Amino acid sequence: MYKLLYFFLRFIAKLPMSLLNIFALKIAFLLILFGYRKKVILKNLKNAFPNKSAKEIRKITSNFYLHLGQVFAETIKTFGFNKQEAQKHVTILNKEVITKPLSEGKDVIMVFGHYGNWEWSILGIPSEIEAEIVGIYKKLNNTFWNEKFKKVRSKFGATLLNMKECVRYLFKKGEKPRLIAILADQTPSIVELNHWTTFLNQDTPVFLGAEKISKKLDCPLVFAKLERIKNGYYNLNLDLVTDNPNHFKEGELTDLHTKILEQEIIKKPEHWLWSHKRWKHSRK
Repeated sequence: MYKLLYFFLRFIAKLPMSLLNIFALKIAFLLILFGYRKKVILKNLKNAFPNKSAKEIRKITSNFYLHLGQVFAETIKTFGFNKQEAQKHVTILNKEVITKPLSEGKDVIMVFGHYGNWEWSILGIPSEIEAEIVGIYKKLNNTFWNEKFKKVRSKFGATLLNMKECVRYLFKKGEKPRLIAILADQTPSIVELNHWTTFLNQDTPVFLGAEKISKKLDCPLVFAKLERIKNGYYNLNLDLVTDNPNHFKEGELTDLHTKILEQEIIKKPEHWLWSHKRWKHSRK
């Protein structure tokens, strides 16, 4: 069943983006029709924006479903991408933010969130810079899809490491500088609730991983903002958070890049992953 679906997706991935944009609308219609995680979405939005009216929340919800349908279609397209197409669909606006420290032999930590199409955040980077690209990912529960997505995410040369296996690899510095990409707004497990911050009007547990790695390697930490210009096309804007991570006390650097993500979400809330159960843990 999974294999049949996979080959079907590979077939669809060969379609031009203009047709996939139409497919995205059909996906969004089905998400709305079946109320995909609607209770979770509404609860998250109401808690994040208590001052917004019911009408405003409904509008964000509708726009989110349209966005999510587009993300699904764009992610399917990834299965059929080559390097040239990847560069065409994701434009890095200010790559000097990462190329300068990399040229000096320093590693760079790049953090981003479930904003825009997070699957495309490092899509075109391997073709643009001379460095090892390392992506830290959270393993999917389904083994078949975990392997397929791992393959497609690393198809242009990125090294993918499971969150549980990355520490030894990262702390063993090689000769080649590395760009280490970390999706920073995932939910920690019960045993990993080490740091809490205020995020979108709520007490929120956050991983300290990006901060700890940056301090251990004494390397710059950069925030990646992926802005959709039109369906299927993005600009990747890189903001230097700090090039001196050890100047910050524990938790301060994490709070800082979490706040940057929050500001992006507030500007275009429909572009964040509201269907994610981000607040399933409560502070005791």
